[in-house]
Amino acid sequence: MKIIMYHYIRKKSEDYPNLKFLHFNKFKKQIAKFQTNSIITTDFHDDLKSKTVLTFDDGIKDHLSVAEYLNKKNLSGIFFVSTFPLIEKKILPVHQLHLLLAKRNIKKVINKFFEICLKFNNKDFIKFSNTKKYSYLYNSVDDEAKVKEVKKIFNYFLNLSQKKQILKYMNKFFDINIKSSQFYLTIKDLKYMIDLGMVIGSHGYNHEPLNNLSIKKKKIEITGSKKFLEKKLKKDINYFCYPYGWKYSYDKSSIKLLKSSGYKFAFNVEKRIVKNSDLLNKYEIPRFDTIDFL
Repeated sequence: MKIIMYHYIRKKSEDYPNLKFLHFNKFKKQIAKFQTNSIITTDFHDDLKSKTVLTFDDGIKDHLSVAEYLNKKNLSGIFFVSTFPLIEKKILPVHQLHLLLAKRNIKKVINKFFEICLKFNNKDFIKFSNTKKYSYLYNSVDDEAKVKEVKKIFNYFLNLSQKKQILKYMNKFFDINIKSSQFYLTIKDLKYMIDLGMVIGSHGYNHEPLNNLSIKKKKIEITGSKKFLEKKLKKDINYFCYPYGWKYSYDKSSIKLLKSSGYKFAFNVEKRIVKNSDLLNKYEIPRFDTIDFL
């Protein structure tokens, strides 16, 4: 069995010239290829043979047209959403950084990022991110070295308060102001997608690495997001997708909390075929990235 992970899927991105996305036509070609060789289903835990499961992370607006296309093909997918945008009507820090890099000159954004980090005396985070222990992060991502370094520092080595503080300065400097409803799926969208036969899963609350959080904050990410989605959508939320997904981004206490919260399966981003042992473990299901099949 192969499980495939998708993010941005669109026909064009004129407003974000630097955004790395999968063109919708390439997405359709992938689906045709997968459909020829295997059955695409969300009932993956019943049988490992000849199946490809489609998963879509971040609950972005792109996925509305994706769900409609899958429905026309009598197919389905699992769509993982973070609940912060649904509750607070704001853009998550991780995506604010994406949009800054996509909308403005990359070199200028990078330079401003390090300038602000140094201004707030975050030298330790910059030094820490270059240690051998974390050198593998973003190695498989198709970004230039400095962009990888910025993402590593921002996503893993700054706490949420520091991220917001830096973004406040950067968004003001680069004049970035995007409405949450323009970028993310709404509750209305999610209900419509369920009617189309899609499955909704949780991607946490703040899209923060669980490994960096206290038990109390982990509960907000794992249990709180599940309860919110179940209340709003009137559906059981059985699937969880780890924010960032590398093994470093979660820990044993995260898995323990997923079990006690009633999730059936959780997904990471380890690139390999699903084995029987993975389905026995249930909470570290591996996934390929769509770029592995281009």
